Parts: sequence; C-alpha cells; structure tokens
Amino acid sequence: RCMALGISATGMYMSSSIISIRENKATSYGVGFFGSASSSSTVYIDNNTITSTTTSAISMSMTVNSGCFVALIRNRLSGSSSGNGISWTGASYNCSLLVSQNTAVGDYYHSGNVQGPTAFLNLSGNVFSPLPGSTSIFTLSNLRDGARLCVDDSNRFLGGKAFSVTLPLTKATTVPETVRVYLSLLSSVIGSFTFSGVPNAVANNYSGSVIAIRSTAIGGAVAISLTYANGVIVLLRDSPISGSLSFTATSAQNVYFICE
Repeated sequence: RCMALGISATGMYMSSSIISIRENKATSYGVGFFGSASSSSTVYIDNNTITSTTTSAISMSMTVNSGCFVALIRNRLSGSSSGNGISWTGASYNCSLLVSQNTAVGDYYHSGNVQGPTAFLNLSGNVFSPLPGSTSIFTLSNLRDGARLCVDDSNRFLGGKAFSVTLPLTKATTVPETVRVYLSLLSSVIGSFTFSGVPNAVANNYSGSVIAIRSTAIGGAVAISLTYANGVIVLLRDSPISGSLSFTATSAQNVYFICE
C-alpha cells in the first residue's frame, strides 16, 4: 500500500525467492523488473495502480528460469506514448506466466523468449486499449521449443490496432518443437490479424492448436500461415473483415479452416 513515482526490482533471485508488489500506486515511472530469477522463484504484481509518463506501465526485462511462476494480475495500467501497457522483453525458460484481469491503456508487447516444453503463457480476463499514436494492441514474437500459449475469449482487445503472433525462424532439427496455441478472440475490435512463422522444418508443429476469431471487427487484413502443421483448427465466424483474408498451409496435414 505504498505510493511512489516508480517501483523496480533488480538483481539475481535464486532458490525459491519471492518478489511481491501488491496494492501499490506508481504515479510516473511504472514498475520494472531487471536481472534474473530461477529455481522455482515467484513474482507477483497484483492489484496495483501503475502509471508511466515515460515508458511502459510494466516492464518485464527479467530473465526467469527453471519452473518460476510470474503473475501480473488485477492491475490498472497506463503507459506512455513511447512505451506499452505491458512490455515483456525478458526471456523465460520452462516457466508459467500468467497475465490476468488487468485493465490497460496501452498494448501488450512480448518479444522475450517463451521457451521450453513446460513453458506456458496464459492471458485471461484482460482489457487492452491503445495509447494515442499506437499501431498495435498485441504482439508476440518468440514462442518456441514446445511452449504453449493460451489467449482465451475472456480478453478484450479494443481500438482497432494490429494483433500479431509471429513465431521465430529457427534451425531445422530432428526434434519437433510442437508449439501449441489456443488463441480465441471474441467481441474485440482490432485493425489486422497476423499469425505466421516456421518453428521447425519438421512435422507436427502446432499439433492440437486452435485459432478462433468470433464476433470481432477487423479493420484490416487477416493473414494466417501454418507450416509443417498437423491437427490444427482455424475458425473465423461472424467477424467483418475490411481487408483481405489469406490462409496458407504448407506441408501441413489434418488442418481445418472454417470461415462462416
């Protein structure tokens, strides 16, 4: 229940450390995490009112490893025009990341690795509205090595800005990454939708994934590209699209594309 211009945590947190920032108010510089955490450490940012006049409301630059749990929940966020609502540039390896029930003026930007067979990024119950001059509302670019993504239909993305998931190009190996995605947009207003990438030049990528867009107004183009996919459902329903619609499946099998 503290009030400060900004809050930051920096350092190396080892062996089941706990970092908790709860019920505080940051009025100018937001909340930032830097350094690293490992060995089942826990990070909570819970029920804060966070404003930044210079950068993102929450800046997650910390690297987290080995079963860490990070929760950004129930926060009221306002970023600056030179930042984001939530900026997540730190890498995470085999960790659970939860972003839930936040209300943000500013987009969600995640360029840090979400990596490993037990890695899980889950967004639920959030409302993201764009900052003035912003061109995007959701950007994710480094889901790999068996990681899972869940963006369920309890989120709302508003303001008619770009929504993008771009998976990285990585070297071909004999072991599938099997990235699994559950991505469902419901009753949102976005500018465009892009899902693309080639996680590995082997079969069965995205196995068991679902990409669903329902009752969402899209002010630009929709472009979905699946390569080496096996067992994927893509559904577009009751969603007016102002631009073009492109769906590409390369070296794929058991892929279902439904547009109605």
